[in-house]
Amino acid sequence: MRYPKLCQNPQLYWGFIYLVPLVLLIGFVSHFGPSIPLSDEWRIVNFFEKFHEGSRQVSDFFYENNEHLSLSPLVLVTFFAFLSNWDLQCDRYLGVFFSALTFLSIYYLSHKQSARNLDLNSYYFHAANILSCILIFSLVQWEIWLWGWASVMWQLTNVCFMLALISLYCFQRLPGLVRLAIAAIFCAIASFSAGYGLMSWLVLIPAVFLLDHRLKYRIFNITFWISLFILIFGFYTDNYQAQSDINFIFKHPLFSFQYWLNLSGSPLASSFFLSSQELGLGLSSIIGGVMLTTFLLLAILLIWKRNSIASEVIPWISLGLFSILFGLLTTLGRAKFGIENPTWSMSSRYNTASIFLVISLVQIISLIIRQRRTHIKVLRRKGVRLFSRCLVSLITVGIFISHSMLGLSQGKLFHVNRSKVGRCLEVIHFMEPPFLGCLQYEYSSVNGNVGIFSKTLENIGFRSFPKDIQFNEDPSREYGQIEVPETIEIHSQTNVEEKMQLSGWIKVSDKAIKKGVLLLLSYENKRTFFASQILGSDAVIRPEISGEGIVGLNWTIDCPIALIPSEKQVIKAWIYQSGSKQFNQLSGAIFIQ
Repeated sequence: MRYPKLCQNPQLYWGFIYLVPLVLLIGFVSHFGPSIPLSDEWRIVNFFEKFHEGSRQVSDFFYENNEHLSLSPLVLVTFFAFLSNWDLQCDRYLGVFFSALTFLSIYYLSHKQSARNLDLNSYYFHAANILSCILIFSLVQWEIWLWGWASVMWQLTNVCFMLALISLYCFQRLPGLVRLAIAAIFCAIASFSAGYGLMSWLVLIPAVFLLDHRLKYRIFNITFWISLFILIFGFYTDNYQAQSDINFIFKHPLFSFQYWLNLSGSPLASSFFLSSQELGLGLSSIIGGVMLTTFLLLAILLIWKRNSIASEVIPWISLGLFSILFGLLTTLGRAKFGIENPTWSMSSRYNTASIFLVISLVQIISLIIRQRRTHIKVLRRKGVRLFSRCLVSLITVGIFISHSMLGLSQGKLFHVNRSKVGRCLEVIHFMEPPFLGCLQYEYSSVNGNVGIFSKTLENIGFRSFPKDIQFNEDPSREYGQIEVPETIEIHSQTNVEEKMQLSGWIKVSDKAIKKGVLLLLSYENKRTFFASQILGSDAVIRPEISGEGIVGLNWTIDCPIALIPSEKQVIKAWIYQSGSKQFNQLSGAIFIQ
């Protein structure tokens, strides 16, 4: 019986398995990646404008983004923005490329260790690296993969740390000072990518110490390394305006501790969010506690007893410590947000650094099994070996499937929501602040500057938003109606903090529903809108209006009374369908008295 070439060649077989998570990730990014800037991406538009006008200064490059000095990603994102008219997919694919380099660095380190022990064909070698591959490319990081700016920032930090790590541990043929200089350059890039990149200097101190066995060179290397760290840390904090409440962890130590545990356990517990948030939080704390305890015990025992594999586990201990210090730093700066939103600690983006603790444990345990399996009697039994391999395979496949299900469900929801925002941005020239409705999040996330940034993008040539949309007030065709209330009375006793519910219905084609229909409200004869809402397939259907190819939908907008003028006015309702190039007025009106 002939077997396929893939099965006959182990290298092809393992290579195919390694590629599966990466191929899935590329497809995920390609399908769900939106073309609409998100949150922090809006904030770098000012830098684009200065770069375009040639008015940039050196200080502009040290862009502070949520307490990160993001010089390195800013340079890369700006380069690709002007190369591609700011195609956000370029940023996402760049993040994927950096993550691929991160995995290759992990594999290279593991490969070097296994090659020394003639252990490259071991099942546990491939099992550890396949699980590492799944975690690096995991869709449990869906937020990072679909958020271009964050993808570059976080993945660049990770890959620079890994390149610094293998520079110190693996490039044995290079002189010690050269390896030290290479590692310092990568740590500097990581430091000016994201705040937690500063931790790379601390966790690599053992590697710097072991770089040379001669005492005077060890003293020089450590002094040089710590001096660079102090210099960069001082530059980093100069004129630095921290947003974090450091005293929070002292006021709420137990809550902060649980927050840290949740961060550590999130990569393996996030999938349980599909069934229950409470279950996900509980399991995350337990898993985080178990992993942290296991990691610290293994690190202490292997190094303290000077085990034969102590020198080989040190780089993996550095990797785990990098993740642990990331968790501590994030807890210091973000734990206070967990009071209002307990799930904040399990945000998808944090998994990008938290997964290193899992990978560290996997690689350390794999090393122990491979080095000691001949001395462990139970592993000599064929049945036990078969059972252990099946168990490891099941766990690996289970993590891959659960992470993929979580990522695909969240990615689809994210794509739908960002598509709605894109529909609203089409009519940005006709919207009034504070953009009540589908642009409200964009408005609040950039301090009300979304309109200004949109115009800036047009001036640079990165985006184009329609300005010649016609207003169709012809009553001969019925598009829908504004029904409730018929009148609004505003007087001195009215509480302006309350909201007024406006409602009605629209009638559109079923094809338009799939793309989303934009509902808009205006005053009198103004050609601008003060409120909006996207109606899609999730809207409530009105059966008595629906027919063949036509769908009737109910709509409701909660409008703050503060936005309604006290003088006599008339509120009108309109719908906009992408590509129609006109606003169609609904029947009826609301009279303000």
